[in-house]
Amino acid sequence: MPRYDVTGRTVVITGSTGGLGSALADALRGRGANLVLLDLNLDATTAQADRLRGDAVAKVSRPTSGICRKCKRR
Repeated sequence: MPRYDVTGRTVVITGSTGGLGSALADALRGRGANLVLLDLNLDATTAQADRLRGDAVAKVSRPTSGICRKCKRR
């Protein structure tokens, strides 16, 4: 029995197309969570969302360019 019941809950995953993020998305979707996938690579995130669609609908988003610029050090 899973430790946490995530059925119907919404989970935000940053870096969703990387190794850990992708594995986490697969596991949580398999347990019935709704997913909000965030990654800088929109094409990869869209492909991942298409693969995960089903009972738990994955939604695709990405940070805006303004947010990314603030995160970079000069």
